[in-house]
Amino acid sequence: MSLVARLHLDQHPLSQRGIRVLSYNFGFSQEIDSNGLPGSRVRAGLINLTVYGKSDPDLVNWMLGRMMTKNGKIVFTGISDSGIPQETNSLAFENGILVSYGESFNDQSDMVISLSISCQKITLSNAKWETKWDFDKGA
Repeated sequence: MSLVARLHLDQHPLSQRGIRVLSYNFGFSQEIDSNGLPGSRVRAGLINLTVYGKSDPDLVNWMLGRMMTKNGKIVFTGISDSGIPQETNSLAFENGILVSYGESFNDQSDMVISLSISCQKITLSNAKWETKWDFDKGA
């Protein structure tokens, strides 16, 4: 099954249609002791995305907003055997802070934007994860 992914951000001009995702990387982890037993709480890694497109002022402002948070969802859609598009998986996040933004271009391909998002809450395959943050959004 071929997949297509789109990033949907609250209050983004493309929130309904979504921003086309070219690559996605995310995982959970926890430290282990010398015996291989868990030695810490489960931690969520950064959501790393590469999206297609030109400069996006909303994404740049999110990055420059330092503690600006956004809610969003990455939706993976595949084509079923019957040829009908259907959502196959999704990752939803709350209070996401954009901690890395970069643009890349070469004359062999289109411009791409690399994003890294740190989140307070994540829902993946109906499993929920949350961490406590103690910060002042105005700081």
